Amino acid sequence: MRLMKKEPRKVKIREKKGLFGPVKEWEAEYVVVRDPESKYKRMSDGIAVAAVRGLDLPSGTITAITHTHWWEHAIREKTNRNEYRRVYLVLEGGEDIPPWRIWDYHRKLELLRATIGLATFAATYKHRETGIFGRFVHDPDPHHVTGRALTKVAKKKVHAIPGDVNDEEAARHIKRRPEPNAYVIPEPDELFENEENVEKLAEALKNEFYHAYKILIPKEDIAYALKKSYEIVKKFADKESFKEIMQASPSEKGVMKHPAYHELIRFLEDFTGAKRKVKRPKAVQGKKGKDGKESGGSLTVDVLTMLQALKLLNYGEDAVNNAVKDLEKKIRKITELDYPTPEDVYRLGLYYLALSYIREGKFEKAEDVFRGL
Repeated sequence: MRLMKKEPRKVKIREKKGLFGPVKEWEAEYVVVRDPESKYKRMSDGIAVAAVRGLDLPSGTITAITHTHWWEHAIREKTNRNEYRRVYLVLEGGEDIPPWRIWDYHRKLELLRATIGLATFAATYKHRETGIFGRFVHDPDPHHVTGRALTKVAKKKVHAIPGDVNDEEAARHIKRRPEPNAYVIPEPDELFENEENVEKLAEALKNEFYHAYKILIPKEDIAYALKKSYEIVKKFADKESFKEIMQASPSEKGVMKHPAYHELIRFLEDFTGAKRKVKRPKAVQGKKGKDGKESGGSLTVDVLTMLQALKLLNYGEDAVNNAVKDLEKKIRKITELDYPTPEDVYRLGLYYLALSYIREGKFEKAEDVFRGL
């Protein structure tokens, strides 16, 4: 993906005067392309890693979300001479401006990248049983699939010329290669907030997936994934959030701290059937013996230590009251969390169970149960 001027420059191209006819003259549009990615990190990296940390996802997930990075190398297009050439995808709305203004343009570019990456991952992973997800992530050039789909919603074709050139140099360049080599792609809001454009892009992606992998997935699923992904990624890409994510090291920390992270995880859970990673906390894991089974005496510190302390104090009233207060405090701390993790929920269950046994005076029962977990 490259940077372009808002209004493409126009030059007149003249052929040399021939003996048998007039001078051939035509007008051509061109843009000077730049590479803002070389200066900045990519938001889609952070989103991909954050998704993998929150969900039990297969290898290849990060590749599926970040494959759009390769747009900077453009796509391949067959020429009349049966050869392939490099064709640029150029995001509309950029300006030939000083470096301190490129940051905001890069934000739009990353919004487009991350939306396409997240949506294509979600759509292919939802239909993983068909084999499309595996084929997509093992494709050495998956960016050609999404790149070709984006050309179907392009506004027009122009000439893209790397580096700064004046009109005279551009005219010479275009004269040597008269066919336009760049597609102008609409800005993210125009693309994803327009129902007609979303449907058009979803249809193009469906066709390109079939062309590349011979597997059809429903256009409705692709369209929904595009709209929902844009809705979520847009929250990461507002000016303040984008700045924090880009400055975080690593960038997934900035994503995981953002409120929209939980929306991202819920979307992937609900739409694709992905499961959250559930880890038993270290404090409640037993050590495995030679037979591979957990030994009862090595369960946690939190609950078993409390029960053994009560036993040493002959289950005195003050000791029991203190244990109840301690457990209630631990429970309250978890229930007051805005977004409890699966680990928090696991602990919560243990504390409630221990509290129930202690209130009912079932101390030996509690010790037996917790040693056997």
